[in-house]
Amino acid sequence: MAGIVGIQASTALDTVYAKGVAGDAVAVMDRFAELRSAIVVMHQAPMISAVLLLVSISERVGH
Repeated sequence: MAGIVGIQASTALDTVYAKGVAGDAVAVMDRFAELRSAIVVMHQAPMISAVLLLVSISERVGH
């Protein structure tokens, strides 16, 4: 589930390709500031997914 959340959050990040923003460094920074929550979720969800995967594997192995 956390992996799906990370993928969905990454699809919300269109800053570099958005019309009116592309090529304008200040506009890109402003757009990224607006998307701060999505950026945090995009990075945290895959890390949580990876940790849960390792926990799941270690439980199956019996450690």
